[in-house]
Amino acid sequence: MAQDLSLAQLEQDAKTLHGYDRLIVLNELSDRYHDLSPRKALRYARQATDLSENLYDNVTVTDSAAQHAHTESYWQLGRAYHKREDYILARDALEQARNLAITYALDDLRSQIDPLTQDIRERIARGEVKDNIFKKTANKIRIGEAVRETRKDVTIESQLSKARTHETNKEYAEAIEDYETAIEMLKDKGRDDRITEISASIASLEDSLSISSDVSKVIDSIQTEYIPPTILNPVVLDQADTAELATLEKSIAQSRNQQERLKDLSDKAIRENDAVSAINYFKEYQSLSQRIFQDSVRAAEIEKDRQRAIQTLEQEKKLTEYELLAARSEEEKQKRIKNIFTLLTGLVLGTLMVIFYFYRVKQKAYTQLEETKGQLESAEARIKKLLEQQVSSDVASALLAEGNLADGQASFAAIMFLDIAGFTPIAQEMDAKELIAYQNQVFGYIMDIIESHRGVVNQLLGDGFMASFGAPISHGNDAQHAYDAALEILRKLKELNQNSDIPPTEVRIGIQAGDIVTGNVGNENRKQFSVTGNAVITAARLEQLNKKYNSSLIITQAMHELLDDNSTDMSIVAESALLKGRSESLDILIYS
Repeated sequence: MAQDLSLAQLEQDAKTLHGYDRLIVLNELSDRYHDLSPRKALRYARQATDLSENLYDNVTVTDSAAQHAHTESYWQLGRAYHKREDYILARDALEQARNLAITYALDDLRSQIDPLTQDIRERIARGEVKDNIFKKTANKIRIGEAVRETRKDVTIESQLSKARTHETNKEYAEAIEDYETAIEMLKDKGRDDRITEISASIASLEDSLSISSDVSKVIDSIQTEYIPPTILNPVVLDQADTAELATLEKSIAQSRNQQERLKDLSDKAIRENDAVSAINYFKEYQSLSQRIFQDSVRAAEIEKDRQRAIQTLEQEKKLTEYELLAARSEEEKQKRIKNIFTLLTGLVLGTLMVIFYFYRVKQKAYTQLEETKGQLESAEARIKKLLEQQVSSDVASALLAEGNLADGQASFAAIMFLDIAGFTPIAQEMDAKELIAYQNQVFGYIMDIIESHRGVVNQLLGDGFMASFGAPISHGNDAQHAYDAALEILRKLKELNQNSDIPPTEVRIGIQAGDIVTGNVGNENRKQFSVTGNAVITAARLEQLNKKYNSSLIITQAMHELLDDNSTDMSIVAESALLKGRSESLDILIYS
């Protein structure tokens, strides 16, 4: 119906509609504006491909109209780019459209795509594309790349600034983490010189972190325990190393400040195209990096020497402790004998108390367990009730049990696709509230019939749905159940139409029985019971084939042979038809 609307109405619909309906309108707008306004055609084509990706990426598309709209969005994008002589972008979009046309067996679209693709290849072969691309896109590409590179540089410098702040505050662990993040960013830019510089800083910081931690532990233990004063004299009086370490830290800080100044000068020289000055500044920068590295290594050596001295103190401290321990050992021995009786008595009493305590805990745990069990059973019943409002009780039970659903389960089942004929004109005559009431009324009767014949409505598709019989649980001859359900649906709708209980409504049904795969598909936050397989695709194609034969129900001859009771008062015609995506004809039975 979009072909019959004006451009103004289509543009208004593009602002108000959603999902598949909006995609159809965007494709139509791009097609209409192709010659009138190539710029608008490209804009609507881009919106269409963005919407198409959101709707159908990583999703199995079985509806033929959705397949056509999905493919056409890329076809229109390729046409729009070709019209504007952006041939490389046109080629990419057309290749995507061609792949989708092959996947969905859309030969009509493919016959339009291939000539345009061939035209672009011939232009590339003649050398016509290179100049056009350079003229139209080079500046945009350079600007985009420059913006991205500038953002990366700002991010890297921000990360290095954080690391230096942590290092100045002697927060070595945080500084190392920030430096390592900066290295990962620099790898993408190929800055081996800066990576080497930062790696040297990390090595120095790791030594400082290890030494600082060990020194702090030893000093804390020395401060909290008694050690003869003479043992501490070597460390307390070692002022020369402390002074040298302070000098080195000051030198490192000054060198880094100079590096910042040189970096600013180098950036200024680059902006002024003064390559010689920029190289000289860089050499000075590298020289300072070497000096920082040497000073850091020397500082680490001083810390290591102090660590060895502290370890010596620890050993002497332990010898003193052993002497004190020997002196106290005899006294403690006498105390132990006196305390043995007291300990034994306390042990017996404590054991009795522990036994009583665990008895009470066990009794309380058992009571809580029974309460929890009741709560879980009640919760499971509520969850199952909620699930049964969305899927059948069989599917709800299977989802709760989980079982093999997460890994997929192969089975033989009958698949039904049902679509309301002429739904678009019906929808246009109703407002939103009336349309929803109409769908609930019609689908309410139909879904009750499906469930009464042991079927499961797996997916509502706007003006139709897909139902399965025998998945996840078989109920005998599932093909017979699907067949009986279809006949009852047609009889019920005929009765409702005759009594004027609903607006005049007709449906088209396609049924196929075969091997399918069922499973609980999605992520940890949301999953859906899914049914896939060749039988699903064939059933969808059969439902669409009703349009050609102006019929209400089509099944395959193979399914017909599975029926125990195929009696009906409907007219049946046997045909051989070639379905989309198939290379061989299929024997079918047409009911009208």
